[in-house]
Parts: sequence; C-alpha cells; structure tokens
Amino acid sequence: EGSSNNKYLEIFNGTGSSVDLSTYTVALYSNGASAYNPVSFPAGSTLAHGETFVFYNSSISVDLFPELANIPESRKLSSSVTFFNGDDAIGLHKDGTLIDVFGVIGVDPGSSWTLPSGGTTADHSVVRNANIKSPWTSSGVGTFNWDTIQWTATAISGNVGGGGTLGTHTMTY
Repeated sequence: EGSSNNKYLEIFNGTGSSVDLSTYTVALYSNGASAYNPVSFPAGSTLAHGETFVFYNSSISVDLFPELANIPESRKLSSSVTFFNGDDAIGLHKDGTLIDVFGVIGVDPGSSWTLPSGGTTADHSVVRNANIKSPWTSSGVGTFNWDTIQWTATAISGNVGGGGTLGTHTMTY
C-alpha cells in the first residue's frame, strides 16, 4: 500500500511443490463490502515453490519499484485488485472458497487498521511474517477473522518503493 497508485499484491507459494493457479482467484472487498468480483490468474499460471506472483497497479511508478521489470511476465499481472487504500480487505479463494484474507471482510475501519507490530494498513508496506507457514483459516463458516499478529507494517515514503523485495518473500521453514 503506497501513495497514489503505487500498490501491489504478492501471493507466495511456500508449499514445497508447484501450485497450479487455475483454481485460485483474488478479490478486493472495498470500503467494508462483503461482495466481490473474483480476479483470475492468467491461464496456465503455475507458481513454483518459493516464488511469488505479483498483481500490480498499471500506474505504479517504475522509479519506485524497478524490481518489477525483473519479474517474469508469467508471474505478474496488472490488475484492478490493487485499487485499495488501506481500509479494504483482500481475499484469496480456491475453488470459490475463501482460504486467506488481509483485512476484515464486511468492515470499514475508517482510514486503516492498526497492526500490533506497529503501523497501519494505510501508506505502509505490509508483509506476512516469515514464521507463518499456512494461509489464514476461518474460525467457523461465515466467520472471517483476520489475524493481524501475522503481519508487519513498514512505513513508505515518496521515494521508497518495495525496498528491492518486490517479487520475493522470506519464510522460515
């Protein structure tokens, strides 16, 4: 979550094997919405263990995120799923079932959520902690509890983008 259109979403595969992304979609839940329009991965997309897939805003500043140019076209996609502003939830779905979430679906927190590690979801780069080994799971059908303790926020500034980490993620196995 950067200023203006400098936004991206990374999906990381830490499963130990390649994943066929044809059954997965991502969705943006804007301003407390609970309805969504799924965004599919490009046809034939596969994500090898240790790789990330990057959804990025088409107006992202290449000066702030030069590493975007180094990510293979097969692992990135310009998408409206990046039209978030710190108070929106994002979901990862498999076969239409929500399996991971960032934010709280159906809740508008105002301008952002505050994370226990410090920082907020507005104008911060928010990364899942390296010790988290699986996606979020619901505590019950229809219950969408976001575990904020799994995330760390780092403030962004006008001249700092991904810090050279766009397209990568560290996970302790």
